[in-house]
Amino acid sequence: MLVPMRAILEAADKHRYGQGAFNMNSVGQVEAAVRIHELLDSPAILQGAEASNAYLGGAADFMHGSIEEKQKGAKVLGDAVKRYGADSPIPVAL
Repeated sequence: MLVPMRAILEAADKHRYGQGAFNMNSVGQVEAAVRIHELLDSPAILQGAEASNAYLGGAADFMHGSIEEKQKGAKVLGDAVKRYGADSPIPVAL
């Protein structure tokens, strides 16, 4: 299930545990991260870095990707999180 990140962090604070957040560099990583968090029955916070977004947007030199490539990559990441997180039984935030 897709949730705001605040819900995951408030639960971690209430129950006194640390919650990791993981950079995603590909659609395959998004799927794998959601699946492993499901196996562990653990919430997932998935994030994209500027360079990762450029890579997902098709930039060959992702460290110097254009704003258009970064925007395209951010959409690819968001769509992947929606695809794999929406029907998941665990809380998933982007």
